[in-house]
Amino acid sequence: MANTVASQISMVLLEELNEAAQRGEFGVVVRDVKPLDFSALASAAGPLSSKRGPCLRLSLVDQNDAVMAARADEASMGDFLSANEEDAVQWRNERLRTIAVVAQRPLAKAASLRDFRSIGEVDPPGCRWPTGRWNSWDATWPRSA
Repeated sequence: MANTVASQISMVLLEELNEAAQRGEFGVVVRDVKPLDFSALASAAGPLSSKRGPCLRLSLVDQNDAVMAARADEASMGDFLSANEEDAVQWRNERLRTIAVVAQRPLAKAASLRDFRSIGEVDPPGCRWPTGRWNSWDATWPRSA
């Protein structure tokens, strides 16, 4: 992955999505986080290790090129990677874990994914909604003289 702003943001996002899968979260919706390296995100779909365990299912909404390229490189990605939000709804209906929906636009199926945790550009790392707790983000405010 090239060392660009998009790749750095994608690496941070992938870390959060992998941690969500390790925790066994049902799903996460990522909206309006820009810029992203969708090719790097697509390559992260599937089992997190070679052993039977947590998987990350990714719906990269409207990112057909990145999804097709990842599927061409790895045929087994078909069960874990999609460019359609409808596939995320289907995975949710099958109660599969962990599902991540990454979109740059409002979702048509947002009501079907309302049980998923939301991550947006303004959400600090480690924030676990809807509890409102800031687990791993400390802020130090400058004092005025």
